[in-house]
Amino acid sequence: MGTDFNKEKFHNRAKDVDYNFAPALEGDMIDSASNLKTAEAQLGRQYSLVQLESDPICNSAGCT
Repeated sequence: MGTDFNKEKFHNRAKDVDYNFAPALEGDMIDSASNLKTAEAQLGRQYSLVQLESDPICNSAGCT
């Protein structure tokens, strides 16, 4: 009972799932990306929609 019981008890069920790490974008997202590129080309400006730098108010230890 010892070995089989321990294997089942501590088995990680998440490893049994076949995850799709590169799903296809939905039509709305494809349209939005296309519209953003068109607007950037017309206005001559690039828009950053993701914050890539740290927040100037907070430091690496977090906000106080």
